Amino acid sequence: MDILRQRIMGAIFLAISLHGGMKEKHEVERFDTIVSIQNEFQGQILDGILKESGIPHIIRTYHDSAYDGAFQLSHGWGCVEAPAQFKEEILSLLKDLNKTIPRTDDTLSKT
Repeated sequence: MDILRQRIMGAIFLAISLHGGMKEKHEVERFDTIVSIQNEFQGQILDGILKESGIPHIIRTYHDSAYDGAFQLSHGWGCVEAPAQFKEEILSLLKDLNKTIPRTDDTLSKT
């Protein structure tokens, strides 16, 4: 039982440290849409980078099974939602990511 309690407390501590400490019960962190994501691959990589950087975020896809992904054609694959205070850092990380990963349309036009 003590090992289980230690693991639970460790997980709670980790969750608190990743999200910047405990908040009051009534205090909820607001997440705004920061930037659109081109595709699932970009979303997965950016998710990993943001997790490593300790930036609280949500990667949200625009896929809707009722419309069979029609929104993704006009709006992009999805978006990053995060507190507004992290906007510049997220945009900077995405800019750096886009420099290292060639876009598919750029690759196709060179062949």
